[in-house]
Amino acid sequence: MGDLHSVVRAADYTIVATPPSQSRRLILEAVRIARSEGAGSRVISDTLTFKKRVADLYTRTGNHPVVIGIHPLFSSRISNPRKHMLVVASYSGVEDYVAAIKKLFTDAGLNVIEMTPDEHDIEVARTIGLSYLLGQLARHAIQRMGGSSMLASTTYRLVEVLSGSIASDSCSLVEEILSDEDVKRLVIPAVEEALKAIKEESSLACGEEGSGFYESLYCMVENCVGYDGRGS
Repeated sequence: MGDLHSVVRAADYTIVATPPSQSRRLILEAVRIARSEGAGSRVISDTLTFKKRVADLYTRTGNHPVVIGIHPLFSSRISNPRKHMLVVASYSGVEDYVAAIKKLFTDAGLNVIEMTPDEHDIEVARTIGLSYLLGQLARHAIQRMGGSSMLASTTYRLVEVLSGSIASDSCSLVEEILSDEDVKRLVIPAVEEALKAIKEESSLACGEEGSGFYESLYCMVENCVGYDGRGS
């Protein structure tokens, strides 16, 4: 279809899948069309990372044919549904829709969790927000150290992959995540405190939960080669 008007008139559900800079205008326009035309289309937005701003937008539209979309935490291919989780972010007025969505995916074998938009966004800030912040920090640190190391270890490769994956995302997505209030309030101060602690401590002790993998590996090698403490 060539325009939003045609979509809203013809569709049962209109999904707004655009960058954050465009989504607000399109959501409000789709709601206006649906209301003025008496169309049955409900408007869903599930492409914005943070749901509270969507909920706030919807609650201000009055008598609104709108819902907050679902957030599937799995890839395009599900090998074992029980390993995957689906989060439904809901708010007042869409209870019937939420119940139907939960039943659909629960019957399909997925683990379904219902959260408020606020709860959802705090979890996103702690997980996605932290990942993006660390990815950006790693990218800038690698650039300041002069690029890739010729002695690239496995752990260094992990850092490169993380920083590269974040850098490959669109600027609008990175900006949306790192400018979020919960990320600024929770994640950035936590990382700053962690960097401060590392800078102040002369040595970093591993937590008790550490597996001692390298210590076990070295011990195994020593036993195999008969290490006698004199460099033999």
